[in-house]
Amino acid sequence: MLFHKIYDLSDDVNFDIKAEISHIGTGEEVVDYLKHKATFKRFYVRELDHRAANILKQEALSVGCDTAISYKTYTLQPEKTDVLIFGTEVQLKKLSEKLLKQPFKLKNLGTDLSFILNSGVFEPMKIGGLSLIPDSMPYIMSVLNVTPDSFYSASRVNEAELEEKVMAMIEAKVDIIDIGGESTRPYASVVSEEEELKRVLPAIETIRKISSIPISIDTYKANVAKKAIEAGADCINDISALRMDPHMLEVAKEYKKPVILMHMKGEPKNMQQNPSYENVVDEVYDFFKERMEFCVENGIDEKNIILDLGIGFGKRYKDNLALSRNFKYFTSFKKPVVYAASRKTFIGLALKNAKDPLPPEKRLYGSLAAHFMLANSAAILRVHDFEQILDMIKVKKEIDGVDRFEHPFAD
Repeated sequence: MLFHKIYDLSDDVNFDIKAEISHIGTGEEVVDYLKHKATFKRFYVRELDHRAANILKQEALSVGCDTAISYKTYTLQPEKTDVLIFGTEVQLKKLSEKLLKQPFKLKNLGTDLSFILNSGVFEPMKIGGLSLIPDSMPYIMSVLNVTPDSFYSASRVNEAELEEKVMAMIEAKVDIIDIGGESTRPYASVVSEEEELKRVLPAIETIRKISSIPISIDTYKANVAKKAIEAGADCINDISALRMDPHMLEVAKEYKKPVILMHMKGEPKNMQQNPSYENVVDEVYDFFKERMEFCVENGIDEKNIILDLGIGFGKRYKDNLALSRNFKYFTSFKKPVVYAASRKTFIGLALKNAKDPLPPEKRLYGSLAAHFMLANSAAILRVHDFEQILDMIKVKKEIDGVDRFEHPFAD
């Protein structure tokens, strides 16, 4: 768990540094060492004590890396400053060790840097029979709405169509099916627990007769989650991050299933009534930090936590753009992060560039563009158009997998 608000701004490397070094003929025993020396990182830390910032600057210089701090910090005004730290992995690891001996909460910053530098993207996680492995292409979570009023009509499935739709998902090799029995579109009405159960339980039972594919239950109601898990669901996808039903915490603890914590300002019925943020990235970051601390303090295994930025849930147009653009910041938590922007309103607005968005039925290509941009950062893409997204991922995987040292016409 992080002490500071720290964002990993390191650029994605489009080639394998180890392959570059190995091709030169460097001895195998030093390849890993040189890789870390060749990997440049930068971290943005919010509101560091000005005394700590001055010490940090000197310690950074002593190991060969550097920081950017406000010039006012040298006058000890203001009391806090944001800091950009940058250097190679080797330099930053040395810096993190040195900070452990310093005052003004620099020990905590050293711990944060060590946590980010020395751990993977996230720890491997099981969702049913699926193993979420870091550093792979994103896993595809396909939406299955057993509702009559979800915002995108083509995502709605009735009982007669259910098996055919599920078979199409399985044959396409989606990774997870996310079942929802209540629309949570803006201004949606609440569905009773009884009605939601009548919708989702037959769907889960139908899937389980066909396949062991992982199932996520999209609900904020504890009893719906409980009954769904008992029927065969493997994951809780809660838009309220365990806030709307106090008993959801008990269900998550009892069944020890992965739980997706989504950010939402307000509730579906009012979340789009003039939402506002001073800095949406900071506020969502703080929200995740608070929710994860709450979960861990109340007995939920930290290894079972997944995050979702809540694109479209209590967000303005530019908020959704900002969260998409800065998605990688949230990987600092070392948790799988879901990107769920499929056919949402901000895509319709971006395509039409007006207050009146294109309808959901015309947002496919915009959705593909958004998800393609996030394919290297998101652990899971939650989508409606599973076939098109899977094709997109296949092409991206082929391009990313090319070794530039191979002769282009080898085959």
